[in-house]
Amino acid sequence: MSRELSWDEARAVAFSAFSPLNSEIIPISKSAGRVVTEDLFALSPLPFYDTSAMDGWVVNGAGPWRIVGEIPTGYMPTLSLNENECARIGTGGIIPGGATAVIRWEHAIEMNGEISGSTEVRKDIRLAGLECRVGDRLVTAGTLLQPALVGNLAAAGHDELPVTRKPRVALFFLGDELVHSGLPRDGKIRDSLGVQVPALLSLLGVEVVVERFIDDEYSSLVEAVKDAVDTVDVIVTTGGTADGPRDHVHPLLDELGAEYLVDRVRARPGHPSLLAQVTDSTGRRVAYLGLPGNPQSALVCIASLGQPLIASLQGLNFTRELEEVQLGEELESPAEFNRLVAGVIEGGKFYPAQKIGSNMLRGLAHSTGFAVLNAGKTPAGGRARWLPIPHF
Repeated sequence: MSRELSWDEARAVAFSAFSPLNSEIIPISKSAGRVVTEDLFALSPLPFYDTSAMDGWVVNGAGPWRIVGEIPTGYMPTLSLNENECARIGTGGIIPGGATAVIRWEHAIEMNGEISGSTEVRKDIRLAGLECRVGDRLVTAGTLLQPALVGNLAAAGHDELPVTRKPRVALFFLGDELVHSGLPRDGKIRDSLGVQVPALLSLLGVEVVVERFIDDEYSSLVEAVKDAVDTVDVIVTTGGTADGPRDHVHPLLDELGAEYLVDRVRARPGHPSLLAQVTDSTGRRVAYLGLPGNPQSALVCIASLGQPLIASLQGLNFTRELEEVQLGEELESPAEFNRLVAGVIEGGKFYPAQKIGSNMLRGLAHSTGFAVLNAGKTPAGGRARWLPIPHF
């Protein structure tokens, strides 16, 4: 049965074909950018103590107030305030016994060992547990840990976090025609995928553990894949997914007994994109993502299939529905195909980049995403889905 699918069908398969990887416990300092595998709750209230919200004076009563000391930040108070007494305090300082309010520096007048000014009960005092109480849920399983969220979890008492293990990837670049430094020579072309694909995959949260350039001999590809399959979760190849005499991916997958999940996508660029399942020596399922060899087609495949595949392996709560964008000019897609047009959003409208053929990089280099067009014409002012390009 043919596994040529529509763009939406292929994307749905990439989301659902593989299960999340195992969890591991890591130090919280290493957890930003990882996906948490359990709901996490506050282990302490925030703030832990009643604290001052401002630099100023902590007071008891209506004033004026006699200065009796200072509350150093980071230490438990060694004094209590009687009525009409006050003490210096910094932001975050712990409120001493007897205190009724804080007066900010700029609102107080100091004279002859006393402070005068006006305040209200509990003014500028952060009560313990104001932000959260013990047992409050701070994050749900499947959340990508942003730095601020990691900081929140640390403040609430966490030292280690359960996260999904990073997907391990073997990346193979296929082709005899590549040179890796200097100018093209002797009929060869300068490699561009080797410097961008590993970075794109790393942005999506994987660990590239094998990275090799493979010549156009079928035996070289077979040997490389068989050597790597037991050690990785995803195999990614560039090129070789079409039907030419040097396109070896389909014969390789047939030899490995692979199950084709997606074999071509009805989209331009990126039609010869491929997603399959192979098994290692223990019967474990390993994903095989076949990127087309043309630079823009390869990036379309990563954004269309690679990103949802990796999200599913991470157990990430990934939004499947794409936002829409208004077109700044009329665009057209072939019959029965989606078209992904690279470009930028300016003034709230999408405009296509120039020089965006499937083998071109210049327009793509200055694009921030793809407008996903349905078949036929979409007029200026019409709407298309917006697929962002992963970026730093």
